[in-house]
Order: sequence, then structure tokens, then C-alpha cells
Amino acid sequence: MRALIVTVAVFISIGSVYAEPTIDSRTAKIDDVELHYLTAGYGPTVILLHGFAETSRMRRPIIPLLAGKFTVIAP
Repeated sequence: MRALIVTVAVFISIGSVYAEPTIDSRTAKIDDVELHYLTAGYGPTVILLHGFAETSRMRRPIIPLLAGKFTVIAP
């Protein structure tokens, strides 16, 4: 029984190493403007700016790829 518990614990910990980073949805209020942005990861900061008719949600596929080494901010 003890071996089973240890085995399950090992598999759970291995899965958490390869889990995708959490993407947090946040807002910042500056004067009368409320700005929504996504953030994930740790390390040097990378800001993913979007163009006209795009949103930060269009950057969701690449955020996990960068969040392993960087703090990603997508306004």
C-alpha cells in the first residue's frame, strides 16, 4: 500500500512539472480608463502588443510557450 501511495505521488509531481503556466486575467485602472491584460510566468518581462482589431486573447496560444522563461504581459 505504501508503494502505491509513493508511486501515485511521483506521477502527480511529474505531471505538475509539465503543466502549462497559469494565465491570469487582470485589470488596471488609470484615471478613468480600465485596461484589461493577461499575465503569466516569471523572469524578464515580455510585452505582447496587438494591432488594430486584435485582443490579448489572440496571444493565448503563445503565452505558455514564453511563460517558461519570461513574465508575459498581453494587454
